[in-house]
Amino acid sequence: MIHIVTAANRRAYGAELAQHFRLRHDIYVAERGWKELARPDGLERDQFDNDDATYVLAVDDNRVIGGSRLIPTLKPHLLSEVFAGLAAVRGVPRGDDIVEWTRMFVVKERREGRNIGRTAGTVICGVLVRPPRVARSDGRAIVFPASNPVLIGARPGEIEICTPRSDVRVGLCVGFPWFEPIWAIPANALHCDKRTARVLLIGSPQPVAAGDGNRVGSHSRY
Repeated sequence: MIHIVTAANRRAYGAELAQHFRLRHDIYVAERGWKELARPDGLERDQFDNDDATYVLAVDDNRVIGGSRLIPTLKPHLLSEVFAGLAAVRGVPRGDDIVEWTRMFVVKERREGRNIGRTAGTVICGVLVRPPRVARSDGRAIVFPASNPVLIGARPGEIEICTPRSDVRVGLCVGFPWFEPIWAIPANALHCDKRTARVLLIGSPQPVAAGDGNRVGSHSRY
């Protein structure tokens, strides 16, 4: 399951983020030998792990097995502040629809040789399906039935998968979508029981101009 963690919902993901930072240390420092990233607490973090960061986490049975980090390019990020020389010819790409995609990883036991592997594919798809944007300014949670955890907006890429949280109430999901959701659909719409499954209208349908979309920028060094 892919989880999108932003400043708006970070408090609910304290344990998962701690796993995320520890795995980054295990992989980038211990395994890959990036000694300059070593920290005494065993958590790999830098100045860009701040409220501007969005984390894409692959979680299986409450265990983080993969992840990556997204930083808005209108804010300070790794390329602009550390590796600006790599963009000396054309300059650092910036835009409200461009993010820096770094720190991607998959735990060792989930890798599949030279193939991209299912876990890595899940993390990549989590970024591509959900173009990163900042959280909605009101930070308002949306509560809806756990049977319909997939939120869909009006524009291409506006999709977020929320996880039922029993600490709120059994049978409910709580979402912090970065867009205005219109539909809530079942998690497995193709194979759910059509006699009982429903698509829920939770917002007002909106017209979308042709060509309205987003792009994701990535860099070779995670």
